[in-house]
Amino acid sequence: MGQIVVKGTKSISIADEVVVTCKKQLAGASIIVPNGASLTIEGDGTIASDEGLINVEKGGVLTIGKADKSDQPKFTTSVNARVNHVLVNNGNATINNAKMTAKSAAIHNNGVLTVLDGLYTGEASTANAHKYCITTDSGSKMTLKNATVKGVHGAVACQAIYGNESSATIDN
Repeated sequence: MGQIVVKGTKSISIADEVVVTCKKQLAGASIIVPNGASLTIEGDGTIASDEGLINVEKGGVLTIGKADKSDQPKFTTSVNARVNHVLVNNGNATINNAKMTAKSAAIHNNGVLTVLDGLYTGEASTANAHKYCITTDSGSKMTLKNATVKGVHGAVACQAIYGNESSATIDN
């Protein structure tokens, strides 16, 4: 599968034991959710990519999994580099009971992120990769509830740059 740019409101359902493999992109992620677009990904299948997988741009909305936890979408990236996240969120993302495994940070948040349940693993092992599983940047908001998060140097990093605060609420 090549790069997908979501237009309007779209849903993807991936059946159990199905693996959707995204090819390497010259620049950016395999799935782009731009300003004004909305994407829902459900099912028990897997989306895999060598490099960056999903980019939610400012004003974009992403929902992964069902709130009732009746499914567990799986996501993987396989190249160990700084930009190879499963998800870079600059918009609004809600993740329900997913399983994410990344060779860098699984999630890099610059927007509003809610993670409910699931397993998130960042396996970075090089000096130029983010070594926390979930990172949130200056001016962003993040809520984690009942999620298992594992990273090489730590699970979660919350950064404040130039006086802009970021906030994280963690409830397990």
